[in-house]
Amino acid sequence: MNQTRKWSLVAALTVVAVLAAGWFLLVAPKRGDAADLRTQDGAAQAENLALQAKLDQLKALAPQLPKKQAEFAAIRKQIPDNPALPDLVRQLTVATKKSGVDLTSISPATPVVLVAAAPVAPVASADATTTADGGAVTAAPAAAATDQLLQVPLSLLVSGNYTELSDFIDRLEGLRRVMLVTGFTLTKDTATTASA
Repeated sequence: MNQTRKWSLVAALTVVAVLAAGWFLLVAPKRGDAADLRTQDGAAQAENLALQAKLDQLKALAPQLPKKQAEFAAIRKQIPDNPALPDLVRQLTVATKKSGVDLTSISPATPVVLVAAAPVAPVASADATTTADGGAVTAAPAAAATDQLLQVPLSLLVSGNYTELSDFIDRLEGLRRVMLVTGFTLTKDTATTASA
């Protein structure tokens, strides 16, 4: 073998070695990165399509937003974010006058935050000198944040006959404020019984 052939063979082997090293050190890792980038691109495009579909859905619902906001405002009036006791007392007074019962006392407790998906603000009513107690719903002491649903446990002392009390409880359910009667106790009015 002559010298030129040896150098040609060494040069060819060197070129093959450089090409192999370039493939394994530079090209192959970048091909893996490129495959990862293609996978990420496919996932991003799928996410973009999902977001675009959601955006189209929200755009379709946008004309209904004022109506939904008005409905929400009406519901917020039924479930105030504070005790709003003056308004509640006025509503209860109207209900007692219309039903013919006598409201002797109103005992509100400290507002509590509802921690379970349970019915809202309890109130109670009863019969001839009866006491009603609300507040058996799972609750925790209130931190008085406006974004939380509060209940005001309330005890009422109401006197009247059965028909009047039944009408009063029906009227409680029709108040502008959401009410939940969690219990009531009926007792006999001893003063009425003694005079009869």
